[in-house]
Amino acid sequence: MKYDPSQLWFLPLESKKNPGDIGIRVGHQVFDSEREDVTLWATYLLVHKCLGERASTFDIQHVEVGALPENPEEKGYLEFAKLQEYIDWKKRKRNGQ
Repeated sequence: MKYDPSQLWFLPLESKKNPGDIGIRVGHQVFDSEREDVTLWATYLLVHKCLGERASTFDIQHVEVGALPENPEEKGYLEFAKLQEYIDWKKRKRNGQ
């Protein structure tokens, strides 16, 4: 199975316990719950490749995977290409900037 970052979307997740933490749910157009562990592993690799080792390790505290909804924007999902922009915004917000 191929995982194409241009076909992925992510949903920002909020933690009530740790509101400054960054969590995301990555929506895949082709998602098989039987292979969720493989999809999660591949997603971590994509995040690592797109953001770099430091950001993917230290900036994101939680990653989930699932099926991409039919209208992702309506459900609050953002294009995967905007992940770095979201992380930068979240870090500025956390730091009061």
